[in-house]
Amino acid sequence: MVWKDKTGFTTLIYMGSEISLDALRKCQAAMEDETRALLKDILLFGHPFSIDISALRDDMGNKQAGYSLINDRVNADIIGPVDQLADHILSTPELYRRFVLFVQDGKVVWNAVSLSSWLNSFARLNLLCLIQAEMNCGAPGRTTELTAMPLINTPGGMQRALRIIGDHVVLMRTYHKMRAASGFDRVIPHSLNAALAAVFIYKEAFCRPFAQLCASVLYPDNSRIKSLYQDFLFVNYDKQFVGDNISAEMKAWTGKHLGMELGIRMWRQCST
Repeated sequence: MVWKDKTGFTTLIYMGSEISLDALRKCQAAMEDETRALLKDILLFGHPFSIDISALRDDMGNKQAGYSLINDRVNADIIGPVDQLADHILSTPELYRRFVLFVQDGKVVWNAVSLSSWLNSFARLNLLCLIQAEMNCGAPGRTTELTAMPLINTPGGMQRALRIIGDHVVLMRTYHKMRAASGFDRVIPHSLNAALAAVFIYKEAFCRPFAQLCASVLYPDNSRIKSLYQDFLFVNYDKQFVGDNISAEMKAWTGKHLGMELGIRMWRQCST
């Protein structure tokens, strides 16, 4: 692995292939574009939901089980009603016809096929967020440090991953390998860029409640799946993500834009 001569340290020769910073920028831009389009056009149906992210507050000292910045009462007026995406679907004739079979005795009977399709798109958004967290937010993390991030404070003492520190939306990554040396995990904040930060906030504020509704309808007797949507920041439809999911998606993007497929391990080497 060496820098290519006379390129101003912008092109790396890795395993016989050239990887340029310009190609990497284009890869990241394309990833951001697809992520934003998926969130806005597919999951939120093009509706202009809006949050003043700069006005959100985070009680960093709150260790109460179940707490997150999204459900903090201080932010309730900024975010709006929890079920506003479901309300939008029910009040929009085109979406109503797609998602609702009928209403009986005041109870909505949802179209399971449409809910499943939407939930698949939500899983895709989670995966795109995952690989950008791996590639854009400082030192690449271990798979378990990403896929097991808690959405809320847990009864067992794990602290939520998505937070606001000052003007930055951050992911608190737990470094498990520190446990052997110090006896406890080390938690370090990784700042999200503005585009990815907005996606995370909108994903949790607007999409998460409807994803929980989808899981309840599709899996009414499966508490394990329903708990995934309550406890974890990233959910892969009816399970958690694993390293192979992340590597495969990273290889698809880097193969297309960098000319070389880089999974988790190879990306870590190049990133360093």
